[in-house]
Amino acid sequence: MPDSISLKIEGLDRIKRALENAGKQARKAAAFALNDTAKSIKTAASRDIRGRFNIQKNRLDPRIEITRATPDRLVASVTMRAAPIPVADFGARPVTVTRRPLRRGVSVAILKGERRKRLKGAFLQTMRSGHRGVFVRAGASRLPILERKVISPVSMWKDYIEAEMREAGPYLQRRMAAQLARLLKGQ
Repeated sequence: MPDSISLKIEGLDRIKRALENAGKQARKAAAFALNDTAKSIKTAASRDIRGRFNIQKNRLDPRIEITRATPDRLVASVTMRAAPIPVADFGARPVTVTRRPLRRGVSVAILKGERRKRLKGAFLQTMRSGHRGVFVRAGASRLPILERKVISPVSMWKDYIEAEMREAGPYLQRRMAAQLARLLKGQ
């Protein structure tokens, strides 16, 4: 699996060529339109993933980064890290079936609307660094404790990428037309 997924939004070739000789204001308008399109794709990715998976916006959005376009570099990119997300980010909470400590666990629902599943032998813990996670011992008590992680944001969004890319082109054209109209209105 790749380390990240990167969607590059490039200006339409015709517009890009026209802007090569245009003034700084027109190139600024193009950069603004590209950045607005990248922001739109990030929002759509977050919305699509949170619509299907039980993850909060503040846990998902930092994993999706935008590299902004500038008037000198008319390319914006949306990058999503492929590192697996900790189970704790999916609304994990402790469960005690009986009063005996060996019957404890953690319940979690990865998909929205899914019934919560119990992870036997797992426990929630907040580390000194402030990181909160679901941990499980690798076996006997002398073996290390491992953090439980699940799917990556890239895998979560792979079913939606094609549809979002089809919408990105017309959105970029509309934003570019609006920016150029605003620029011409000001002159």
